[in-house]
Amino acid sequence: MEIEIKKKRPISFGIKVGVAVVIVSVILGGLLRIKGNDASKSEVLTDKATNLQLAADVLVPILRLPVEPTSPEAKWTEALSARIEGETEVQVDRGRVDVMTDNYAIEIDFLKKWHEGLGQAIHYGDESPHIGVLALIVGNPLESDPDAISLIKKIDRLCIKNGVKLVLLQAANGSS
Repeated sequence: MEIEIKKKRPISFGIKVGVAVVIVSVILGGLLRIKGNDASKSEVLTDKATNLQLAADVLVPILRLPVEPTSPEAKWTEALSARIEGETEVQVDRGRVDVMTDNYAIEIDFLKKWHEGLGQAIHYGDESPHIGVLALIVGNPLESDPDAISLIKKIDRLCIKNGVKLVLLQAANGSS
């Protein structure tokens, strides 16, 4: 029986790797700090090509759709479906998905009905090969409502815990 002895790398190798990681981290951190000097905590980042936003305090994507803020859920469903090229009202066992894409089963609800929507998104994710998504219709502007932000943070934690993605929907016209 042959015993093969492998030589361990010297401790100096680990130190060199650690130093390299620290240097890269410092450089990246400096670049991000320089780039973000003019960004405020509550600033909303916008990608104009997709009209997608991220609320900095919440870190949940906000999709702005061309509907009136007071529109019924059906109008929001139509607008989202058109934006992401999804199919509406797809039948699954004991339910109907609001919008289905190749990868996502999306339940759309108003913020006040988040608990019902979360349950449905979990169910749709379980009953299909798609990822469950809860798309909540929220008022504008979100940044001025600390109670809504607090609630959305709670909902986001529950979505993560249950394997559901959270997306917020707002009217593109900016009024509430």
